[in-house]
Amino acid sequence: MNQFELTILAQLSAHREMLVTLFVYRFLQEANPLKAAYLVKDMFDDSPTTAPRDGTCLDPATSDLLAAMTDEAIEDVMERVIERLEFCMRDEPEAVAERAAADRSMIADL
Repeated sequence: MNQFELTILAQLSAHREMLVTLFVYRFLQEANPLKAAYLVKDMFDDSPTTAPRDGTCLDPATSDLLAAMTDEAIEDVMERVIERLEFCMRDEPEAVAERAAADRSMIADL
């Protein structure tokens, strides 16, 4: 693997971790974080990525592959979000709910 490929992988990994963390933080603002996360996961599952109809330089097989890979990446992110939420809720569900309520109140005051 060359330096460019390593750099791209590191950037993608960082972006994915930030995305997971932001989703988790947002879901923790909900009254039932896990239910909210599963609702969003179901929304993604119910509307898979489709290949563009036209206007790209990719052949149809490559477009289909890209769409499938996109869905796999989304599924991975949502699984990580749910795992992290389950971990947070397992340790201290009452404290998580209290922090979420406090955060909602603070956001409402803005």
